[in-house]
Amino acid sequence: MDILKQLFYDKEIDVILSKCDDIKYAKKEEVRKIIKILQDNNCNNKIMRKIIMQNPSFLIRKYEKIKEIIDILKEYGIENIELCFIIYPELLNKSAYEIDNFYIKKHQEGYSNEEINDILETEPYLIDEEMTI
Repeated sequence: MDILKQLFYDKEIDVILSKCDDIKYAKKEEVRKIIKILQDNNCNNKIMRKIIMQNPSFLIRKYEKIKEIIDILKEYGIENIELCFIIYPELLNKSAYEIDNFYIKKHQEGYSNEEINDILETEPYLIDEEMTI
């Protein structure tokens, strides 16, 4: 929680906890590593505040899972990872296999990697539509 106090006011932390009470049980070092990897991927404090306010539950995930998502997006060639997370913070709740499945389905539909990357950078929430079909 201490790290969140560096980004948020107490009232904002109350809102975050109302959305995901389990954050207060998260290990400080795990949260710190998650925030650090976001910073390393062009997420400044303003961007992180927005992402956390909209989707605080990703902070209770293991750092390795968040890193895996970022790594796979980079492997596919996503250049503006921070845009994906600003537009659709829930992307941080996904698994690497869900990203893989999205690419596989879009390739089957005839899209190129560049076109799929554009979709994820502009409309990343479409990954959920693919999952329900």
